[in-house]
Amino acid sequence: MITGTETSRFQGVKRRLQSNYKLSLIMGLSVFAFVGIGPIILFRLFSGNIFVAIVDLILMLTVTGAAIYAWMTDNIEPPAVVLALMVSGGLVVMIPSLGAPGLYWYFAMVVFNFGMLRAKWALLLNVVAMGMVLFLSELSTYDETIPFVMSALATFGFTFIIIYRSDMQRSWLEQTSLTDSLTGIGNRRALDQELELVFAHYQRFGIPFGLLLLDLDHFKHVNDTAGHDAGDAALKDFTELMSESLRKEDRLFRYGGEEFVLVLANVQHDNMLHVATVLCRLVADELKSPADNAPITVSIGASLLRPNDDAERWIQRADKALYAAKAGGRNQVVMFEDIEQANS
Repeated sequence: MITGTETSRFQGVKRRLQSNYKLSLIMGLSVFAFVGIGPIILFRLFSGNIFVAIVDLILMLTVTGAAIYAWMTDNIEPPAVVLALMVSGGLVVMIPSLGAPGLYWYFAMVVFNFGMLRAKWALLLNVVAMGMVLFLSELSTYDETIPFVMSALATFGFTFIIIYRSDMQRSWLEQTSLTDSLTGIGNRRALDQELELVFAHYQRFGIPFGLLLLDLDHFKHVNDTAGHDAGDAALKDFTELMSESLRKEDRLFRYGGEEFVLVLANVQHDNMLHVATVLCRLVADELKSPADNAPITVSIGASLLRPNDDAERWIQRADKALYAAKAGGRNQVVMFEDIEQANS
């Protein structure tokens, strides 16, 4: 029987692969390395082709290691570069042993390199590999060489155009789907993705995180009195002020309306409370309401990340702290952990 936890893990894996095509390519290649290359290695060993079998084995182990590294760290670029170089170098090294039939693998390599590298670097690597393949292969006449070169160039061109346009479209879609159109910061979907990374880093490396839920006080009065355009301008001013005051590793998201979420890395109770208090005072000092020029204030609820947390529990704790800040008079910071301690 499949449990809820197993279903949740499966959905998490599925989302990671769907949202990162390079990671999906690397993981797919690792599966192919075992299913496809593994039996070929055994065949070559039994056939006495030891050299090619060793090269295949090195490729398979490299692919496996790169896949593990990419999955564990979410750092895709280094393993992508290593795999592109290894696949290209492996093909070039094996060409003298494989002969003309080995050239069929060249076209698969071209597509793979374009998937792993930036288009211009993939093009350069493919051209260099083509020159070395031609030098080492058994193609000796123009009737053999010209069709291969023309086919390779056609593959370069079509793949380059497809990958380049796909990258442009994907970048635009990612930007629009993860960005709040008014403030330019991450939206709730971006927050969901960020929290998945936060949980992973917390579980693997023990990095402490804190979450602030910020809500602008009496903001409905601003919209009702000065109009929604003025309210939108105030939200932009608030976002700019926050962004200028945060560290590079901190992440600000618009949660909805006049509510924002701030994820802080490497924080404990005291310094998290200090940061939230400074931000609370900064807003009151720097921002003015377009309705009556009175100070704009913000209430903040905060909570630290705990073992076995999920996004819902973590945000709920911060929301309870925010409710306490509102009930206590607004324009203040309340930490959920302080509420717990007071009630214990």
